[in-house]
Amino acid sequence: MNAPTTPGFNRRVGLAAALAAVALARPLGAAAAIIQQRGMVGGGAVKFEGGTANFSLLASKLTFPDPGGDVVIGSLLWVDASTKAILASTAITNYDNLAGQEKGKRIHGMLTSNGAGPFPFMLDVIDGGDPGSGKDSVALTVGDFVTPVAGAPAAAPTGFKYAATGMLATGDLQDLDIDITEP
Repeated sequence: MNAPTTPGFNRRVGLAAALAAVALARPLGAAAAIIQQRGMVGGGAVKFEGGTANFSLLASKLTFPDPGGDVVIGSLLWVDASTKAILASTAITNYDNLAGQEKGKRIHGMLTSNGAGPFPFMLDVIDGGDPGSGKDSVALTVGDFVTPVAGAPAAAPTGFKYAATGMLATGDLQDLDIDITEP
């Protein structure tokens, strides 16, 4: 019997898709250039005050040498067993380094909660160590808790709030920094 599948994100497929986007985005015959790919990928179970959530994440920022050539892509799925909330991203809109954390990222976007929304979210993730080290951490804020990206206007209140902060009990986060040199 086959095991039932659950909605989520396959890291290898996501990374392959991101790299394929890089390969297809440049015209043939262009001069050699370096394309930067900065990303965070992973998933697992997060223990936080009040419960446990399972999540999967891919967030990537591709930086092309062309002016205005940044592309942000990704996916977040967060399932909170205690509240029965299923939070699924509809867009990843911003991806930056997390201040003071060498392998930390701050990700902004929009998500739905059990199909309602979309609501703004901010996710801080830190790759604190090897798989199983217990040093990776996640902080998710959604809806009216979200601080807007610097320079962006504040969103109108949504009436929806969700927040969870904790360490990975199982799983792993991987900070990926790749420089791709095109011929």
